[in-house]
Amino acid sequence: MFAIVGSGFGLYGYLPAVAQGSDEGVLLPEAYREKVRARRELDPWLGRIRWVADERAALAAASTVIVATPPARQVETVRAALAQPGVLRLVLEKPVAPDPLEADRLLDEIERSGRRYRVGYTFLQTEWGARLAWPRGVGTVDITWTFMAHHFAHGRRNWKRTHATGGGAMRFFGIHFFGLLARAGYESVRSSRLEEGDPGEPERWEAVFAGAGLPQCRLRVDSRNPRSVFRIEGVEPIVDLEYPYSVEPAAAEQDRRVGVLRRFLASFDEPDAEHAALCRRANVLWREAEAAAAR
Repeated sequence: MFAIVGSGFGLYGYLPAVAQGSDEGVLLPEAYREKVRARRELDPWLGRIRWVADERAALAAASTVIVATPPARQVETVRAALAQPGVLRLVLEKPVAPDPLEADRLLDEIERSGRRYRVGYTFLQTEWGARLAWPRGVGTVDITWTFMAHHFAHGRRNWKRTHATGGGAMRFFGIHFFGLLARAGYESVRSSRLEEGDPGEPERWEAVFAGAGLPQCRLRVDSRNPRSVFRIEGVEPIVDLEYPYSVEPAAAEQDRRVGVLRRFLASFDEPDAEHAALCRRANVLWREAEAAAAR
């Protein structure tokens, strides 16, 4: 049985992904029932849900736990899941923790426990991500991602704005690229700079990455921009989209990331060591980017 902890993306993203990709049921706490009822696109999957008293009961009955909560709470939830002997697999969202050092400590705990895990670097499972060919040798790869984040567009004061809680332009949005760049072979950060609107709330992030035999990669993330652009130039094929998931097929009201999540969950069919090594290399880039930005 799957258990989902997190009543936002856990429901509208992971619930249909699990239901479409597995025959197993899904354990959900009673506290999530009204939110499920309010989302009509989840109606086809109601029969797959087994309602339990609370999150603790869900963890106790699950073999696979999906955690889609704010980073600090994710750390607590993972540790609670590790205390349950029946939990064999963990699915984590990124960032794994509010900062890279704590993320490494949590991955250490999971690996010592012998449990299998995956971290949702879902750019790797997109249609364009699967086809991306990075050039070798000299040159430059330019990555630009500009958009108006939901919390800015709607005036929400939440953790996704704040660097200290795992939010902001690098830790919440830019985190996607650490997995992508680590898979491509990038190993170090030449420069990293955050620009804040309000103190502690970085809206923009620019960085330059390097890797042996790879062109310099210049990255710019602007989460408070009225133009929606997602572009990767200097690669084959060039990626030029409005939104990273805009070409993913989806049912009428279904989130476009559901198919990507379904492929991501299927990565449990692949070797664990390869994914673990990718996560560690991504965390190295994250640590270096944080250190360079603090200078």
